[in-house]
Amino acid sequence: IQVSLAEKAVRCSRTVMGLKSENGILLICSLDEAQRHSMNRVIQISGNMIAAGTGFPGDILFLMNKAHIIADKYKLNFQQDMPLDEFVEEMADLISLNTILKSARPYRACLIVAGWDVSAGYQVYVINPDGQSSKWSAVAIGKDAVSCKSQHEKQVHTIQNMSLNMAKKLGVDIYLNTVSKDVNSMDMVWLKSVDNNIQVTRVSP
Repeated sequence: IQVSLAEKAVRCSRTVMGLKSENGILLICSLDEAQRHSMNRVIQISGNMIAAGTGFPGDILFLMNKAHIIADKYKLNFQQDMPLDEFVEEMADLISLNTILKSARPYRACLIVAGWDVSAGYQVYVINPDGQSSKWSAVAIGKDAVSCKSQHEKQVHTIQNMSLNMAKKLGVDIYLNTVSKDVNSMDMVWLKSVDNNIQVTRVSP
């Protein structure tokens, strides 16, 4: 029941989209007019990954702080950025723990984590409130997720072979058609690797 309530909270919250292209990754989220804090934007977790969440603001903030700690601890120990799959596995374990402890409730938040590493290239993951994680090429979470998914399915052939510039255009088109006509309500960040150096850029409205 608690997990079901957490999932319902996510479905009623702001929309976050993730798109993977051949040469980069794009995250787009809608900004809450009442709570335009940094936690409601796309956050850079480490040198090679970005993330955004939807759900209860306090839970998002807690999980983002934990994400920074996990990534920083790995870099301190190994002198390099944490591989994305290892990071997602550790975050998923952390979130899953709250679904089995009697003294805790599940986090009412869902995360999209995106990044790049040498071994696996560009990756986009979703971590759900029950601690389950899944890998995507195009995904959306939040209240407009179903509409965004429908748009993704219409563009599936384009998504499989698109460039980062195509992803930017597609992401903005889907956002304006399904989430909001107000471009100022959008926070868009893209990440790409250039000669194994990561570039993270926040695009102005």
